[in-house]
Amino acid sequence: MSKLRASGGGQPSLTLVFISLILFTVLSGTIGFAQDELPKGSIEGTVIDSSGAPVAGAKVAINSISAEVPVALTTDKDGKYSTGPLNAGSYTILIEVKDFKSNRFFVTVRNGQTSNGDRKLVRVDPGTPTLLSKVAPERIAELPIDGRDVLNTAQFEPGVLIEDGQSLDATKTGNFALSIHKESGLDSLYILDGVQLNDETRGGTTENVALSSTSEIAISRAMLNVSTGPTSAGTVNLTTGSGGTGLHGEAFGLFRDKSIGFARQPGGKDLPFRREDFGGRLGGALIKDKVFFFLDAEHVIQDANRAVVMPSPFQAFSGSFSSPFRNTSAIGKLDWQASSKTRAFYRFAYNWNKSVDNFGDDYSLYQNRNNSPSHAVGVDLTRGKYIHSLRFGFLRYHNSLLDTVGPFGGTSAFGLPANIQFSDLAGGQVQFGGSPFAPQETFQENTEFRYDGSRRAGQHTLRFGASVNRINVGGYEKRFGVVPQLTTALAGGTDPNPLDYPLLFATLSNGQGFSTEKSAFGFSHGGQTDNRLQGYIGDSWKMFPNLTITAGVHYLRDTGRVDSDLGEIPCSAANPGIPSNVLPCSGRNLLDQFSNLPGIALGRPVRQPNYDFGPQLGFAWDPFHNGRTVFRAGAGVFYDNSLFSNMRLDRPARLSQGLYSGTNVLTCAPGAAAGTVAVYFPNAGGLPTAVRSINGHDLATQVCGAPVGSAASDVAALQADYQAAVAAAGSSGNPNFVGNTLSLSVPVSGMAAFDPNYRTPRSYQISFGMQRELWGGGVFTIDYVRNMSQRFGLIADQNHVGDSRYLYVDANGIPTAALNAITNTIVQKAPSCLTTPLAPGAIVQNAVSCYISSVPNANINDFAVNGLDSGVAFLKGLPASIGVQVPASNPPLDPRNFGAAFAGVNALVGQGEFQSSIGQAVYNGVHIALKQSVEHQFFIFRGGDVLLSYTYSKFVRRVPWPMTFRHPSAIKCRLLWIAGINFRRVGA
Repeated sequence: MSKLRASGGGQPSLTLVFISLILFTVLSGTIGFAQDELPKGSIEGTVIDSSGAPVAGAKVAINSISAEVPVALTTDKDGKYSTGPLNAGSYTILIEVKDFKSNRFFVTVRNGQTSNGDRKLVRVDPGTPTLLSKVAPERIAELPIDGRDVLNTAQFEPGVLIEDGQSLDATKTGNFALSIHKESGLDSLYILDGVQLNDETRGGTTENVALSSTSEIAISRAMLNVSTGPTSAGTVNLTTGSGGTGLHGEAFGLFRDKSIGFARQPGGKDLPFRREDFGGRLGGALIKDKVFFFLDAEHVIQDANRAVVMPSPFQAFSGSFSSPFRNTSAIGKLDWQASSKTRAFYRFAYNWNKSVDNFGDDYSLYQNRNNSPSHAVGVDLTRGKYIHSLRFGFLRYHNSLLDTVGPFGGTSAFGLPANIQFSDLAGGQVQFGGSPFAPQETFQENTEFRYDGSRRAGQHTLRFGASVNRINVGGYEKRFGVVPQLTTALAGGTDPNPLDYPLLFATLSNGQGFSTEKSAFGFSHGGQTDNRLQGYIGDSWKMFPNLTITAGVHYLRDTGRVDSDLGEIPCSAANPGIPSNVLPCSGRNLLDQFSNLPGIALGRPVRQPNYDFGPQLGFAWDPFHNGRTVFRAGAGVFYDNSLFSNMRLDRPARLSQGLYSGTNVLTCAPGAAAGTVAVYFPNAGGLPTAVRSINGHDLATQVCGAPVGSAASDVAALQADYQAAVAAAGSSGNPNFVGNTLSLSVPVSGMAAFDPNYRTPRSYQISFGMQRELWGGGVFTIDYVRNMSQRFGLIADQNHVGDSRYLYVDANGIPTAALNAITNTIVQKAPSCLTTPLAPGAIVQNAVSCYISSVPNANINDFAVNGLDSGVAFLKGLPASIGVQVPASNPPLDPRNFGAAFAGVNALVGQGEFQSSIGQAVYNGVHIALKQSVEHQFFIFRGGDVLLSYTYSKFVRRVPWPMTFRHPSAIKCRLLWIAGINFRRVGA
């Protein structure tokens, strides 16, 4: 500056002044801008309803995550609102107006910009009283659950338990099932793309569906939709995925072995385990916006050993067996979007699996195989006020169960031709040798057509539909067909050798496997057919915007679940070889003779259920008109499925001709005298023959009570002779026909007839509860469910054989059968105790007291084997006219005098077991769940889910007294917590 001044005579130049002024102006402006606030952002929006009309008067609450003062606005007549200036940041907006569902969303505000806050509101719809849970498979797939079966996704829903099929039925090994309000998952209804997947013979599902192939799983737990098929437990409705615009897909591979977290098995055993899951899916468009394809396949390879822990004194046999599992599931689907109002699809599904299991029977192993392809075609049409849905499905299911080799042999135990079972060990039953369930083979074929329609009429939504499902099943079941089963008991023993224990009884197969006379699936016999007809109509009435009333009725008719096609069995059908003086009847129905009690008629044709109507009524109410709180309640009648396996107990006993699956029992009595134990073999056209020895060995003294190790060969020979006798008797006279045996016995022959007053099992169900959105994305539910089941089948001996109330007495009131049993027992071992013929009173008491003091180890079994019993142990359920050799006399003696002392209501017939629709059960449960879904980003995550559920339930099965049943009463309580947390990381 000094230089400038010097040159300018001490005065600044004009150029310098001008530059200085410009710099000052610029700097002053910059400082001014820095001191003023930057331009703020704002939010503006328009609120409309689903029709596009503006929503006036809606309350708009705006809150900043940065804790700015809340802003409260109201939309104008055009549905618009504007916040004015807002600081940059993230804002939560809640829009509420009466009779519209509250709408909460997030908006990011940036300086100098107006953010869009437009929103479309949905009118309040309280929904229906159905307890429905929807599961997104892709969310569940991220959780650390074992296995990728789609049913695994349901384990977080309250009131639902995942059941491993191996605990439900031998043929269900390799499958999962969902237990919903029941003791097992066999009663639940499984639907894939609108068509049923249920196993109609054993219950449960026919195929495994891969998790990656499904887009949605809907689980109905109570107050089922009026369109639902036969179940009172619950439904699992699966929808397969679909292709979309552009080619897309995924591939995955999962590996796991015991080194990365496999828990030790029972007994602390550290056993091999290895599992591989791999597969993938692919989807896309074949014709843009018109035709789409979707493919999915998954394969599981699992190699593991299953622990077998033996109780004392058999600890040395504790070990394991190889239990491999293989499963392949595949889905292929084509979707056609013909127009905005017409859509169609074709879907193919296939599942194949095999596994080795023991059904809890230790070393009695079997291999189970399933093969189930299925097809579905669907068309959805919208025509004016109507919506039509058409579904066609075809399913073919094949299950086979074969014996397999285990640590102690395949078809034998310790090299013996038998299965050995211990029945009274503290740790449960223990078995060695061939599986008693093998061999079996079951086929099923479903051809189903279904129509569902709806029509909107004012505030009413009418729903209606019908379906026809032709179900064919077939195959065979040859229980104990591999080897006979020898049953013994530990009874306090300490011998570590299982072969040293005495034979108590043995179960023999008759060598036949079919249970009907009808051909099917390439077999000459074993077929069964049912036409399932269903229809429904219902109304969902929106009485008020926040109150919906639902009502409807469902109709079900199964034409082939009971043997109503078979007529009465006349008395003339009884075997003519039965002594004429003890024929059970002359002109009346034969089955009526199994109970002479008033009001019981067992001989009429089995009733065909034709009037199974299930009405229901419920409501859903939103008391605050904002969609955040719903109260729901309902009541209805729901019918259950009656499995084909029930008919297999009935039909072979009603048919006079043919060879059908059956069993026989060698029942022993410790200390029995020679010749007092028999197995009854059939004869062509004649009465059964009592076989009392085999291989020159007396059954009572040399086979019964002998160590199972030495008795096995004799029992195997006995089974071979029995099977030969059945085959020789031929199909011209069915050995199991009730006219030949005058008995119906599940433990002996595997027979139990339908009670003619058959009713379809059903449940009365009530439920009520509440659902509340606590905060954004957080939903709390609590529901109470009461399910009262009725009419499920129980097997009862209608003749009350063995009931102490029915001591047989002759025309003079003398208990001749009891006196003869006591006399024969004393003659065999202590004849000196008989000083005079026995008669009721002190003479009998003195003779029995003398016997007890004279015979070492005397016990009641000595008398039971001679008839002082129920007739089951003594005569194998047969009446005295068939099972007793009566001393020759003229006129002939009455065989009832030499039969069982407690012969039942009618001593002219034997055990009479009937499947009666008298079972009852009650389920009570409280279901609580909290589901939180977080969609906005926080920390390093861009979303997540928290799932918590709690269930307390009680299941009580009531059995009337004094009826005798094969299914005892049971009480089951369930207390269950399930929780899961799922985070989705930021990024691709």
